[in-house]
Amino acid sequence: MKVLIASDNKVELGADSAVLRCGEPVFVPDPVEDWVSLVAPAVRLCRLGMHMGRNARAYFDSLSTFHILMPSPGKAPQGIPYALIDRTFSPGEWRAIAPDNDQDTITLTVRRTPISARHSEASDTIELQKEFSINTLGATDTIARISQFCTLKTGDVVIFADFAAGLGAPKLDTAIEAHLDSAKSLSVKIK
Repeated sequence: MKVLIASDNKVELGADSAVLRCGEPVFVPDPVEDWVSLVAPAVRLCRLGMHMGRNARAYFDSLSTFHILMPSPGKAPQGIPYALIDRTFSPGEWRAIAPDNDQDTITLTVRRTPISARHSEASDTIELQKEFSINTLGATDTIARISQFCTLKTGDVVIFADFAAGLGAPKLDTAIEAHLDSAKSLSVKIK
């Protein structure tokens, strides 16, 4: 499985070894302030293909969210290009998307709450909402563009970081939940 991160009109390849299993906790390296936590929508490829062109929409059929833990800009280790730094990806549950609904608005709601009230602070709780559609993600065009340069396989994932809900520096001992419309799509614990 390839994990491709689309942002700012470029695509980066994420290490498949950095994809955690659903429900697996995310452990944040020290110092915590050097990391950024965000939740972004993603689509999953359902067919093998290359040079998809206008037919790219037929190659993906499901939508989810991914939690991404990555170094803050400017905090990458010295001497290593920022794009090569491993990120941690936590996938959510996939839901089917029909091609005739590509213009429908989808609401991404992300909540971060303390796991334990004992150590909680007011800044530990946050709720963000973002709206998008498959069309506004540019999913079809992005996948068509990627397929010009590499073969996309069944199960490959394209994450749309431009539409991410940014949570800032991760807060330890919190839970992050994401909903697509009213359906829960992601639940991650930050340790």
